[in-house]
Amino acid sequence: VRHVEGPGEDDIQSYFGASYALGDGQPNIGFEGERQTRYAEWITRVLGKFRPGSILELGCGNGALLKELITRFPSAEVAGVESSDRAVSWARKSGLPVHAAYISGATSLKGFSADLVLSVNVIEHTPYPARFLHSATNAVRGRGLVLLVCPNGGKVNSEILIYDHLYSFCPSNLLALANTSGLAVVGHEMSPPELPGFQMLLGTPQCAGAPAGQQDPTEVKCASVLDLHGSRVSYLNKWKDFDAKLCGAIAECRTTVMFGV
Repeated sequence: VRHVEGPGEDDIQSYFGASYALGDGQPNIGFEGERQTRYAEWITRVLGKFRPGSILELGCGNGALLKELITRFPSAEVAGVESSDRAVSWARKSGLPVHAAYISGATSLKGFSADLVLSVNVIEHTPYPARFLHSATNAVRGRGLVLLVCPNGGKVNSEILIYDHLYSFCPSNLLALANTSGLAVVGHEMSPPELPGFQMLLGTPQCAGAPAGQQDPTEVKCASVLDLHGSRVSYLNKWKDFDAKLCGAIAECRTTVMFGV
């Protein structure tokens, strides 16, 4: 799923630049801190015996996930790239080596490399997902890994309402994208119950072969295209009609209190 007429790359780059405020705050506090802890636990479990000597996070925000990963891989050298100036500033205040960069092509990460190149909930925001993933693949050292997390587009939910989600990927879409980006897929799984609605892909550069201790992914089950399309149309139509139904429901009420308007 993608926008019929989405924003152009210049608009996207501007949107996620100086004015983007999602990572504008001290990392690892409150709800977002707890959420990054859960992501770190999931990532650590999936990596198993793989112990990266270096970690590079793409779209790392204020560095909250990197700080969590440092506690689990204390000997690893870490770095991040992030397009939001505000988030970069907060990450640096926390002592993290985070660099301002926007990933637009295969050479965008020239000078950066790591055993583990990871990206959490970023690829759905990119205008050219294949270029993004190819850039991540090129940044992997030797028999290292790319770890990618994004929403599971095979389940219909509010993810397809978010304007700056330019794409929504079913698992089969993600696997196909990996194959065209020079990645050999060595793992794919859905998120644990405490992080509902996401999927994780694990891959290694095709020229490197699967790293020791990793298993080939099992066959990914995909929903019927027609059934999935029908569910999406129904879901979007319900939202389209939602305001009218609310107005009808409160038409006879003298006093109305609304939350989350």
